[in-house]
Amino acid sequence: MFDAQGVVIRGTVELSTDETLQEEMSRKVLRKYFGDESDQYVAVMLQDGKPGGNRVVAKVRPESIFAWDFRKLQESGG
Repeated sequence: MFDAQGVVIRGTVELSTDETLQEEMSRKVLRKYFGDESDQYVAVMLQDGKPGGNRVVAKVRPESIFAWDFRKLQESGG
């Protein structure tokens, strides 16, 4: 059986080049993966000389979500 999982989200997207939003989202993502040590990486990530228009945050308003996890079929014996 496949060890595959995924998700497809369909909806309306709003693109933003707002620098404050970029910093907020960067902090959230880094905090998720680096925990308490994340703050030291935010400045490095945002100091590449490409603020604003060179980065885009995509906010998706989902209309439908389709997710799958083939590992669950193995667990159930199916």
